[in-house]
Amino acid sequence: MRTLTRTLVFLISLFFVIPSWSADVDSRIGQLGSPDESSRRAAYQALVQQGPEILGQLFESMDPSQKTLNLWARNTAERIVHNAGSPGAEPQRVQAESALLQVIQSSCCRQNKEFALRLLSRIGTERSVPVLADVLNDKIHRETARCTLVLIPSRKATASLVKALKGAEDPNWKVALINALGERRDTGGRSPVLKALKDENREVRLAAISALGRMADGKSVSALWKIWEKGEAAEKAAATDALLNAAEELSRSPKKEKAARKIYDRLQITERL
Repeated sequence: MRTLTRTLVFLISLFFVIPSWSADVDSRIGQLGSPDESSRRAAYQALVQQGPEILGQLFESMDPSQKTLNLWARNTAERIVHNAGSPGAEPQRVQAESALLQVIQSSCCRQNKEFALRLLSRIGTERSVPVLADVLNDKIHRETARCTLVLIPSRKATASLVKALKGAEDPNWKVALINALGERRDTGGRSPVLKALKDENREVRLAAISALGRMADGKSVSALWKIWEKGEAAEKAAATDALLNAAEELSRSPKKEKAARKIYDRLQITERL
């Protein structure tokens, strides 16, 4: 009986405390727009201490027409996400990631969605990939989603970029996606990049050549040598640069120095190692 009574008292207390806490947060967020700098800083510090649980409220308060409040709300959200990405703050990171994904999937304004995507690039994990993959279909936000996916250490991120590349028609977007795959240096993205070597658009072909140099595996290097031997002048020059990049990538591993040396020797560049 006593246990039941205590539970009821606790639940009743939550009923009164939660609205009070929420109102307190709203009040402090409002202070971020105060003309008094000391009030803004005090509110900022208090809100940062609250952590990721208030990110949703912060984004709701962001209004470009209210410059001071908008700036300080963004700074506060940025600091909270930064703290959530610190070593040992895994629960906060999970909470912050969830909050940002909710913003990205909401009907908020373009500026706030872009800001959420940029913040997600700092703490995003494999859990964010499905949402970001959907955003790749949005011409307004797809570039920021692409940049965010580049930074997520998951093969699923590579797979989402590969899928987008296979369905891409705009040459500029193809180049952007190929560049993303090259930046990831994940050979899981090699196949569509090799296919892009035969694209009708010259810029797409050049981007593919460059990306293969960053992947730097055996099949990529082999494809680059073929272009170096038989490609047109611009493609041969791009292949030369890509092969040098591949050699530099390989030389970082003692086990692959021999492969790097073969590239340098064939290009008659001996001073690299």
